[in-house]
Amino acid sequence: MKTMLPSIHKLRQRLFSSNCYLQTLGDIVVTQSDRLSSVWIIGRGSCSYHLVDLSHLDSKARTNALRLQMEMLSPYSEIDFWVHWVDGVAEVWSWDKNRVEKLVIENLRESDARELMTFVPESAFTTRQEQGLAYWRGADGFLIQSWADGVLTHERAWKTEPSTIDLREFANASRTSLNGGSLAVKEIDLSVPEWRVETVVSQNLRAYEPRAVFFLSVLLVSLFAYQAFTWVGMRALNYRIESEILNLEQKTASVTLRRDEVYELYERNRVLLDLAPQGQLHLMQKVLRELPAIEGDKGALMKWEYRGDQLTMLLKNPRADLEVYATALDKIEEFEAITLTPKDRDKALEIKVEVAR
Repeated sequence: MKTMLPSIHKLRQRLFSSNCYLQTLGDIVVTQSDRLSSVWIIGRGSCSYHLVDLSHLDSKARTNALRLQMEMLSPYSEIDFWVHWVDGVAEVWSWDKNRVEKLVIENLRESDARELMTFVPESAFTTRQEQGLAYWRGADGFLIQSWADGVLTHERAWKTEPSTIDLREFANASRTSLNGGSLAVKEIDLSVPEWRVETVVSQNLRAYEPRAVFFLSVLLVSLFAYQAFTWVGMRALNYRIESEILNLEQKTASVTLRRDEVYELYERNRVLLDLAPQGQLHLMQKVLRELPAIEGDKGALMKWEYRGDQLTMLLKNPRADLEVYATALDKIEEFEAITLTPKDRDKALEIKVEVAR
């Protein structure tokens, strides 16, 4: 019995050890976790936040509608996202899927399996509120949240500590009162469960985990030994595979397949009609409304390039002074860090802006 205990202990460590991977803008920080499975936390500096209201859709159609909406809203070419639902309203954080997958391949430890990893944005570890503003210090800097009726309506991140003017501008943009002109900054605690996990349940699991893990380890060793002397599991698996193959053959008849394809196209078109136009088209509409050089000249906007947080435009034959353009662009609340550069002997004007997330 004494010789079995070290083996059981090693098996327990192998099967139930977990890690917490924190992806910051500059590094990947790995720490041990008391969770039942490993988690990959994506720092706020690598995410974009969007609030998507799909309460007008049936609950079964919301998942597909959200995927289509996020493909239009997110600045990344290939996205992945995490969502928290509040009465049909989606609080969504999206990130660059290709970049995250590359970091996972480079940093994942042997004890962890990619398919078992949980990916969560850093913001999901903040404390939810009913109303008002919340100010947090995170892995990539600072972030401020605006809450209304239990919903996170606005969230913005800064790499460095924002000034009082920045906080006041955010409060005005989110239509929230900034009491006293300042906020107390709080630290994000990554050891607490994210929003979709009930705190009470998590605490109960941690209280019983040591004994539960020991007995589960003994049970697993017994099951492995039993399976070494029997083919019952393999027979059951073969039977299940054969049943699945038979079901697939029945479902892939040509007429049924064509009907399903037509129905799927119909559903996608219907969902797209329900969604309001947003994203780049929304920004372009604002630019065309504000720039004076566009009036009466449909060909003035020669270039539109939107990559990540950077938007580059090129105007042909600008008619107004640079100050007039700067004033017009400053009215667009999504634009920051506006740069105006005359080109081709003042026959063209290059405009570069940073789009706020």
